[in-house]
Amino acid sequence: MTLRMVPPERILVVDDEEHTRLALAELLGGEGFDVATASNGVEAIEQIQRMPPDLVLCDVRMPRADGLQVVQTLRHRSATANVPVIMVSASSEKERRVAALEMGADDFVAKPVDPDELMARIKVQLRHVHHQRELERRSSIDPLTGVLNRRGLMAELRREQARSERDGTPLSLLVIDVDGFKGINDRYGHQIGDSVLRILARSLADEVRSVDLVGRTGGDEFVVIAPHADAAAAARLKQRLLQLVVRVAVAPDSDVRVAFSVGDATLQQGEALDAVLDRADRAMYRSKRR
Repeated sequence: MTLRMVPPERILVVDDEEHTRLALAELLGGEGFDVATASNGVEAIEQIQRMPPDLVLCDVRMPRADGLQVVQTLRHRSATANVPVIMVSASSEKERRVAALEMGADDFVAKPVDPDELMARIKVQLRHVHHQRELERRSSIDPLTGVLNRRGLMAELRREQARSERDGTPLSLLVIDVDGFKGINDRYGHQIGDSVLRILARSLADEVRSVDLVGRTGGDEFVVIAPHADAAAAARLKQRLLQLVVRVAVAPDSDVRVAFSVGDATLQQGEALDAVLDRADRAMYRSKRR
């Protein structure tokens, strides 16, 4: 199965004092984090819109949108509503700290910043992030095959559609369906049928590109999301998948070759997701009839 490197967590440091900003960036970079910086709230909000960080470390008092406005903006947008925010403030700014916490800030550290305390607080917040992501991951994974379930697949598909429309890049889908799956279940039993689905899911995940996503929509049907793939690239990927040889052992000295059909479709400008999925599904059934 294709392995994806896990990138380091991205922390956005927001502070109008250059020496503080650089010192914090150096400290966090030395701990292995991917660090971005902003000198004021407006610049921070612009960066967050382009690439949401895993955590924001933000000064309370700044020109051009202070820390309170940064927190408020984060919490009012669904893409960043759960990004943890640690506020940095002077001990005399109690009212602003309380206001930031009421708006949704997760923690604060006092200036001058103690490096050990700061790292401990960051690690606590990132543990919360990892726990939440693991819960979300489990709710999006098909327990039988280990690929995305329908819920996870549709969430990823909506994200890729938004990216495609924003960046003007192509997006294609492939629908895969096992031929004669009911007959396999009837002849060999559901345990063998489950093995068919697991092995096919693993074979698909091994064969697609590293940027592609594989999901099971239910029964014996799978979908591959292929970002940045136009119609020609989708057709090449389809042919590569059709050349897969998938065999499942049905007895100690016997196995069966699993046949499957594939249909592909490329998202058209302004097209709804249901429509492109339907086109890929109809293409798959045309292939199955042939």
